[in-house]
Amino acid sequence: MDFEIIISDSVDELIENIEYESFDILLTDRVKPDIVHEQIGKRLEEKSIPSILFIDKDTVISGIDKARFSLIKDKFTNYNDIKDSLNSLIR
Repeated sequence: MDFEIIISDSVDELIENIEYESFDILLTDRVKPDIVHEQIGKRLEEKSIPSILFIDKDTVISGIDKARFSLIKDKFTNYNDIKDSLNSLIR
């Protein structure tokens, strides 16, 4: 499998990367504040980018997040689960 990993050092850089890069899949953590999280989710939805949102186990998942992110996983998910999730989004 041929792939490239792009790591964003800030939320602003992530939003810029979403706008100008071509992603097959995007992995991201739930960010604070909510307005920034909303911006990221909206951009992913507009560009139809498959995505995995990693959250803390106590995070309440909104209906909007369920619609905008392809998969939502606990951030302490094991490697095999992440690998299987990525493979399901690639197909």
